[in-house]
Amino acid sequence: MKAYFVTIKAQQARLLNRSELSTILEKTWYTLPRWFPGIILDEFIVMANYAHFILWFDAAKEHAPTLSSILRAYQSLTTLQWLRYRDSSRMVAPGLLWLPGYYSRVIADPVELEELRKHIRGLPLQVTLPLQTTGTRVVVGC
Repeated sequence: MKAYFVTIKAQQARLLNRSELSTILEKTWYTLPRWFPGIILDEFIVMANYAHFILWFDAAKEHAPTLSSILRAYQSLTTLQWLRYRDSSRMVAPGLLWLPGYYSRVIADPVELEELRKHIRGLPLQVTLPLQTTGTRVVVGC
């Protein structure tokens, strides 16, 4: 098994803190293993202009998906769902969600994994309480 730490960024600042959109992002996150057998979801957080998450890949899985294919699917699915919601509610809001590309790195060892998990969990509290380092698993906004 190999774990990746990933960051994807929004097109506009504070775009992702809309509650309707954050619900779409979270629900889509939890559907990824159905689309991509062999991946395991770990930590996930949506902030105002980016999302961080940790994904595990089973390297022994035949025809294993690539990280880029998973991210393209996630970004496409969330954008399509957002556009449907925006249009059906006659909301005035941007349609493009994501900047091109992403940041990722392979997590080297269990110590780094736990540090990254703590970082993700602590982000919501860092926004309001900069010295805090604990938080919740999935939090939206900042």
